[in-house]
Amino acid sequence: MIHRLTRVGLKRNKNMSSAFTKPPKADPVNLWIDTLSPAQQETSQALRRSSEAKLQTTLNLILNLLREYLKTECPEPLTRWLGKRLLMNAAPDPKEAAYARGEQVKRELIAEEGGCWSAAEVAEYLGLTRQGVDKRRAQGKILAITHHKRGYLYPKWQFDVPGIELVFTALSDEDDWTKMLFMLGKTPRFEGKSPLQKLREGHLTEILQFAQQWGETAAT
Repeated sequence: MIHRLTRVGLKRNKNMSSAFTKPPKADPVNLWIDTLSPAQQETSQALRRSSEAKLQTTLNLILNLLREYLKTECPEPLTRWLGKRLLMNAAPDPKEAAYARGEQVKRELIAEEGGCWSAAEVAEYLGLTRQGVDKRRAQGKILAITHHKRGYLYPKWQFDVPGIELVFTALSDEDDWTKMLFMLGKTPRFEGKSPLQKLREGHLTEILQFAQQWGETAAT
């Protein structure tokens, strides 16, 4: 009987102690987020996830460097060696930065003035066969660029612009990306307009002179 009462008492005490257990403290960050508007909450959560991801990336880098340190006979103290290695990883690579900028410029050029067509779309638009499109491209009468193995991309803006083939001929020594940059690049010479815009306005002679000067400047 005593043992039974003892067990009942212990059970009761256990239930009572659990009833008076303090609830876990709420995350102050979450409490702050709850006071924001839905749009602000979404932005805050996104920033938090981004920070956590960056922290995890940094921790993974440190762990990898620590493994590298343990595999080598390094006379330097661990903290100094890790510091140098972290700085080496953090230092931007000028070549990579230049490549990234070049890729950004290419994407912007591809998207300008309505984007690009595939060879099949150009053939349908001009009423030619695919072989006919390839022939005109090989002759330099149509501008086509390549980007990341996507095949030839034909800028839409080049079609139905009077005199554009003459401009391409004047720029025959330039590669296709340079021709595209020439046509779309806005210049103070034309009061902030591009050669393409001026060509649409009928200034063919002026554009041909500019193309010739462009080629001479590139050759020097």
